Amino acid sequence: MSDLLFADYVPKNLEPIHSIGAKWLRMLAKMPLETVVANKRVCVKMHLGGGTGFTTIHPFFTRKLIERIRAAGARTVFIADSPGSVATAVERGYTTETVGCPIVSISGLRDAYFRARPVNPPFGAFREVEIGGEIAEAEALIDFSHIKGHGACGFGGASKNLSMGCVTQRSRGAIHALEGGLDWDKNACTLCKVCAENCENGAISFGDDGQFNVFYHNCKFCQGVIFFS
Repeated sequence: MSDLLFADYVPKNLEPIHSIGAKWLRMLAKMPLETVVANKRVCVKMHLGGGTGFTTIHPFFTRKLIERIRAAGARTVFIADSPGSVATAVERGYTTETVGCPIVSISGLRDAYFRARPVNPPFGAFREVEIGGEIAEAEALIDFSHIKGHGACGFGGASKNLSMGCVTQRSRGAIHALEGGLDWDKNACTLCKVCAENCENGAISFGDDGQFNVFYHNCKFCQGVIFFS
């Protein structure tokens, strides 16, 4: 059974020793990283954000983790994320200078450096996953993730940072293509579009041909559409 280290974000008082930064340093000191990273090529997988989103892990916490990994004997350490996020990471304060190590794309600048692995058994049409080459060739992987609201009224964190964050855009698209679950009865629909007008997430739309569409990335599966059938 694994040990879980936890620190309350809220300080007891304003003394520096109780700040979340000081707590982070104490947690790092307790982590047995030597057994994981010693003499290895270590990849720290993060989500570096994008667009106007900035609620990612502060570079201070990232830098202190990198310092701790080096002190634990890592031969090499680098941070990796998808090509698009790496290209704009500087906008959220992530640079080699601020975090203390290289920041690389998991799959190269053109998203073409990967290792294909079969999905066995296949899940629907999802039969092969393309794992970023930097992820596949790392000797140790540290999942350094934050939590964010995402799709289907759920939360993406450590699991999503690996399952969706370590693959190419093509594989990510194939995973998203597995979304679904709502059936539209064309014969019963009057095309009043009340469902689309009342979808608070803007997930429902109708095409020019009257086809019912759902953008599942925004859908909370509230099934409010049943009230208009």
